[in-house]
Amino acid sequence: MSVKKDNNFMGKYIPYAGSNAIQEAVIGIQFQGVVSPADLSNVRMAWKADLKEEFPRSEDIIGTQLQIQNNNSGETRLINEQTYYTSGFQLFSMGSDGKPSRILQVSENHFTLHFMEYSGWQETLEHGFRYISTILPRLNLEKNGIQSLSLRYVDRFTFDGQTDSANAGLLFKRTNEYISSKCFDVGPYWHCHSGWFDEDHADSRILNQLNIQSTMIDRASTIIIDHNMTYHLSSLFNSVAGFMQSVGGNKSGLKGSLDHLHTINHNVILGLLCPDMAGRIGLLDAFS
Repeated sequence: MSVKKDNNFMGKYIPYAGSNAIQEAVIGIQFQGVVSPADLSNVRMAWKADLKEEFPRSEDIIGTQLQIQNNNSGETRLINEQTYYTSGFQLFSMGSDGKPSRILQVSENHFTLHFMEYSGWQETLEHGFRYISTILPRLNLEKNGIQSLSLRYVDRFTFDGQTDSANAGLLFKRTNEYISSKCFDVGPYWHCHSGWFDEDHADSRILNQLNIQSTMIDRASTIIIDHNMTYHLSSLFNSVAGFMQSVGGNKSGLKGSLDHLHTINHNVILGLLCPDMAGRIGLLDAFS
């Protein structure tokens, strides 16, 4: 018995998680300088006291250091051998599949929260707010203030069909302000990276970095949308209360500011995707 091939089937893109396309959501805080060893120790104590049940596994992050010198003739030489040091650590919450579902990381001058099992914005926001409220009071912000707040989304779509049939036009609106027309009708390999500032108010600007690429992952044509939004604050926050209540100015503190960044991403993805896909992953709902 032979099966007749449907030459009209062009294939389609499938969202990473079925009901949504989010591979990872990341909330980030950047400090003016490197987090001190004393502050790292304080964060470890907060983890053991308040978060160890949620994050049972811990791993140190090891940094490397080289000391290099330029002489008068312009030559570069290594002064000391490469050395290693503990730059921070990361905490893991494990999913039912044995893979990390959340990661809390403090290293160098960053504090980041990674959500790999995304179940909706409100739940992510509540968990993120709670973790930040637990960790920040253990840091000496008077000596090392907060200079930026960020939210990053990584969306992933896998092509179900013949690789040669993969086409950006099957996923994205052909007329949109985020992708060059040169990325359409060129097959499974292309990328388009852009960046812009949203002028939020007098106290901060929001930098958008939007990187979109089509590549092969596990022998399947895959499109990844990586959108990072960062509040660049005009002045440092040197107190927990000030940051929680006032970051983002008229966005009503931390929750309001993260809500605002989420809405920016929501509107960007809605502007990119074809209506059918936007509806499939819930972007037409009030707040997904």
